[in-house]
Amino acid sequence: MHALETALETIEARLRFPASSARTMRIRHVVERLRVAPPGVSVSLAHAMMSTHGAPVMLDVLVVDDDELVGRAVKRLMPPDVSVRGTTSKPRAIELLRDLAWPCAVALIDVKLGRERFGGFDVLDVARAERPTVRCFLVTGSNDLEVKRRALARRVHILAKPFTKEELASILDEARPRPAPPPRDTLAECVARRALEWRLSPTQRDVLRVLVANEKRAHEQTARALDMKLNTLRAHLRAILERSGLPSVDALRDMLLRDSLSLSARGGPGSPP
Repeated sequence: MHALETALETIEARLRFPASSARTMRIRHVVERLRVAPPGVSVSLAHAMMSTHGAPVMLDVLVVDDDELVGRAVKRLMPPDVSVRGTTSKPRAIELLRDLAWPCAVALIDVKLGRERFGGFDVLDVARAERPTVRCFLVTGSNDLEVKRRALARRVHILAKPFTKEELASILDEARPRPAPPPRDTLAECVARRALEWRLSPTQRDVLRVLVANEKRAHEQTARALDMKLNTLRAHLRAILERSGLPSVDALRDMLLRDSLSLSARGGPGSPP
């Protein structure tokens, strides 16, 4: 637990979160939940919470809006672990995107920039061509059909003004760096062990394997991957949850990922349980 406590203290100190802030409270909640986890899991997750310099990774965001007041308002909606660069002009936005030393992760781009009705699309095209790792979102308060047509052609999401703090947080959460998943072979061994413990059928074991290996896959996609009807998949999931005694699919994933991290810490597949 020392590594986890150190991670928490570092996060609070480096980002100067108040002790009562919502983010700090969430971190404390995670720490309390991990007190019962195996030692290898606790240490692995503690390191995942910290960067190589001992602090959490900041998320760098570019906000492009020709109205400076709107740009400031968007900045106030940002969580405390987000670093924002803002500009009101298209040339400056392109200049910032071409600064490869700046690790921009997300760009919120207003469609209309100054007198240019579609100026934001030029910024988007530069980002797509020269910074393909940047997640771009167009921002607009109009219902212009031509804007929607161009956005659809570029397959870019439109964030409608005015947007809420919760909508912004959802977009940023998707762009945050995630710890690398455990090796597939480790996960497979953990699935096999739990399937044996819970006395699952071969089909239920396959459901469990696909479910854990593809965290963001929807149930419809999982059913297609298994060549199975959706209702059949749901019936298998209910049976697995009943046999495991777990309350939800997320709890199921969490248990198997903890198993896998713990197994990796002990030396990987083939290690004694």
